[in-house]
Amino acid sequence: MGDQLGQLAACEPEVVFLYEGGEVAEELRSKLTHVRVGPQVIEIPNWTFHGCKKLVEVELNEGLTRGCWLLVKTHLHAARHYEA
Repeated sequence: MGDQLGQLAACEPEVVFLYEGGEVAEELRSKLTHVRVGPQVIEIPNWTFHGCKKLVEVELNEGLTRGCWLLVKTHLHAARHYEA
């Protein structure tokens, strides 16, 4: 699986997104490869990164609650295993 993600990242342009809260536009979800969570974000709503099939990295901030870390980890795992 990791090798497939590496191959995908090599042939697709990187799309880095600064997440500042709220919802992520549906048309952007299919393109995201990297997300940086802004310093003001303390909570990430359920399903925020659902459908982000190309997402390979989420850079968290120190202000996130522990529950949010688990939420992001779950979203990233689900995004990698999501089949349309």
